[in-house]
Amino acid sequence: MSTQFYNIRNKSSIPRYEQIYHILLKQIISMSGENEYLAYESDLSKKYDVSRNTIRRALNKLRINGYIETKKKSGSRILKRTIEAHRPIIYRETSTGCIAFIISNDTPDSTIRTDIRWNLINETERVFKKKRISMVVYNLREEDWTFWTPEKVIESLNSNGVKQVIIDSRIKPEHYPISRLFKLLHANNFQIIITLNSTNLEEINCSFLTSKTSFTAVNVLPTIKQTLEFYFSDTEEIIFVYNISQKEFAKSRAEVCQKFAQEHKLSFIALCAENNVKKDINEKPISPMLNIKTAHTIKKRLSKGKRTICFCANDDTATSLLSMMKCPSNCIIIGFDNSALSSKLNFSSFDLNNEARAEALLTLYIEANPDVRGIITEGRFINRIPEEKTKKTIKKIK
Repeated sequence: MSTQFYNIRNKSSIPRYEQIYHILLKQIISMSGENEYLAYESDLSKKYDVSRNTIRRALNKLRINGYIETKKKSGSRILKRTIEAHRPIIYRETSTGCIAFIISNDTPDSTIRTDIRWNLINETERVFKKKRISMVVYNLREEDWTFWTPEKVIESLNSNGVKQVIIDSRIKPEHYPISRLFKLLHANNFQIIITLNSTNLEEINCSFLTSKTSFTAVNVLPTIKQTLEFYFSDTEEIIFVYNISQKEFAKSRAEVCQKFAQEHKLSFIALCAENNVKKDINEKPISPMLNIKTAHTIKKRLSKGKRTICFCANDDTATSLLSMMKCPSNCIIIGFDNSALSSKLNFSSFDLNNEARAEALLTLYIEANPDVRGIITEGRFINRIPEEKTKKTIKKIK
């Protein structure tokens, strides 16, 4: 890196901390995977000839945007090395390749970086970095869907030397002209990999699956069955609970639980809660929650004393259930997403196994083979039930 690159322009209209932020961001992107930490504040202050307060402000912005975490006496540890595309064109270091990841946030707030999509992006970035492949992220939710028109996406992809793109299947056509984007991608000879959060190809328009399109999919149904078999044999009832907004993907999971219950002569009930949405302090919707009526129904069934497994469609559902009642000793609650809440509240959970998904994406990127249209991975179960609650020693899931 040249000395000029580090030159801080004191007379620039851009604040010095902002200049430092971009310098450090470029440094993070170009650093090898073995380098996990940035230099200490004092060293950065001397290096760029600015105050430590300026360095702190730059580091704080990196921390807010999810690039680093800072702990006392440990310095700033790098969490991700993926940059998000912003107008007009992003800066990237020369590497062996560049791939784009196109998503849209579920949440109204485009700054939130904690959902399943961003978890997959961070894991994919880690895997691709080992092969010196850089990654650019396009968040179509940016500017409320208006900035990243299909034409501007194509222009930016070409400017960054991208030849292959990963597209999240849940970009809703009523919010974004995804069909036009696909047509332009095909017309410009981009290789496309679509990420599916299930094995249901109906999630996407099958006309998009041309010779230049492949996909990854996740099958969580075998994992659900494994989990049911994992628990003690004296279970008497299975409850599957979901919010009405989750109906589309909850159906197949509920069917696995119902079939298992029938085969083992267990009671089974699927409960669909009304669309009760949790909101933040600004009255923006955050996530669907259980309503009191559904929680009361579950509590009433558990009061009968039957040993019960309660499957929840996601971790938010499980969390809201636990906020409305104390989990009795005869019940095991299982969520889905494996969010930070799962770990803190110690209930077992599923996730989409993003490590396996990232490896699959790398395989499709490197081997780009028209005969290999897709790779299906399996979900993962994380058991957090204390051994004493399972009542007996149980084999671990392989």
